[in-house]
Amino acid sequence: MKILVLGGTWFLGRAVAQAALDRGWSVDAFNRGRSGTAPDGTHEIHGDRTVREDLVHLAQQGPWDAVIDTSASELAPRDVLEGARALEPGARKYVYISTVNAYRG
Repeated sequence: MKILVLGGTWFLGRAVAQAALDRGWSVDAFNRGRSGTAPDGTHEIHGDRTVREDLVHLAQQGPWDAVIDTSASELAPRDVLEGARALEPGARKYVYISTVNAYRG
């Protein structure tokens, strides 16, 4: 499988990327490069998902079997939707995980 992890450098995104690599999958990680690095073996693509040109560049890197979004907790819903729409043509599945709503307080 080839997956794209939005984020992939800390907390859940990093764990998802590492688990996929451990399964032998190809992993792209799209991030701003501000909070660490993705696990070894990950192809990092730097950019900001709130910048339209960065999303266009990212979409050209696909296709992916799945896009896994673990890094949208600080984004406006419109930014999450715009990103999903930009990646839709190259993504068989899009998984949104909200860790903010998984934990109390």
